[in-house]
Amino acid sequence: MRRRGADRRGTGVGRPSPPSRRGLARDLVAGFTVGANQIGNAMAYTMLAGVPPVHGLYAVAVGTPAGALTSGSQRMPIVPTAALCLAAGGALTALPPERRVAGLFTLAALTGAVMLVAGLLRAGGLVRFVSNAVMVGLMAGVSVQILLSQLGALTGFTSRYDNRLLRAADLVLHPGESDVWTTAVGLATVVAVVLLRRTRLRLLAMALVLVGMTVAVALLGPPSVAVIGDIAPISRSLPVPRLPDFSLVPALLLPAVSLVIVGLVQGAGISRTVPNTDGSFGDASRDFVGQGVANVVSGVFGGAAVGGSVQATALNVSAGARSRWSSVFAGAFVVLVIMAAAPLVQQVPLAVTAGILIVAALSALKPSDALHVWRADRLSAAVMVVTFVLVLV
Repeated sequence: MRRRGADRRGTGVGRPSPPSRRGLARDLVAGFTVGANQIGNAMAYTMLAGVPPVHGLYAVAVGTPAGALTSGSQRMPIVPTAALCLAAGGALTALPPERRVAGLFTLAALTGAVMLVAGLLRAGGLVRFVSNAVMVGLMAGVSVQILLSQLGALTGFTSRYDNRLLRAADLVLHPGESDVWTTAVGLATVVAVVLLRRTRLRLLAMALVLVGMTVAVALLGPPSVAVIGDIAPISRSLPVPRLPDFSLVPALLLPAVSLVIVGLVQGAGISRTVPNTDGSFGDASRDFVGQGVANVVSGVFGGAAVGGSVQATALNVSAGARSRWSSVFAGAFVVLVIMAAAPLVQQVPLAVTAGILIVAALSALKPSDALHVWRADRLSAAVMVVTFVLVLV
């Protein structure tokens, strides 16, 4: 029997109300749980974009609360995702290295502006026309891209090639050039996450392994294992707001549209399946607005592009979130970490973030879904394959 209120799409998405006393404790616990999880995830995903990982923390610190207060799906955290950051990385490679960080801010703000317009125009209904074959091909392509991009960080191997397939082949042909300590840390991370995911701590597996492996590497002190601090320092302060670089808008407009499509489709899938606590479902167009606001705010404050996350939503719900305020508390937790523990965050090994990303990519691969689409009909199979190839290209 359908729960009461299940058809009232958009119910309870007006002006945000303060959390009730009964729900406050649950929202605090859920917010801190999601925030702790995002410390590792946001940094790892942002590295896919080829920029310092601190910009992932900035995105959660300011973008996640802004999106929570304006979206319709109250328990959907709006955070950096692998697909969005990978797409952003592809766009930023066309820019000179010294302009990629500015390009990240501009791309996030531009993506948010397009999302905001789509939401205000009530374009939420358009996502229903995106076929399952496209989504299966998209996620498979993104997963393979992530796997290929992290092999170097996982093993400490440096290839002379730029192409990811060629770098993977180079690693296979020259395994002796990998760093033993880095490889050991990376593989241990993968094994630890996989094992913890089979326990009651499965939803916190990545966060726990991030902390545990970082402490272990710090105690052992292998000099050859690179850490996040080797890429860029993380200061104990939040960035001041600044306008995007408008000279980059023409070059980033088309990539921004690509990020919009990916982000909105991911968010719409969550809004259709995860109800608010009153049984209603968030309106897709209102979620477009929320994700748009989150990206604009994230870009203005130096953060990466953000969107609805399936993994973060599952963690938020399982941790007992009752309202949108859990995401606000998650952002507050990340702010506390930046202000109080930035030097510790710098000690996270790159092999650990690579291991976390590889497990996430393998989890996103759904062979059964691909087989189902393949058997459905020739057109669906062709659409899936073309989408997969286009993502790789």
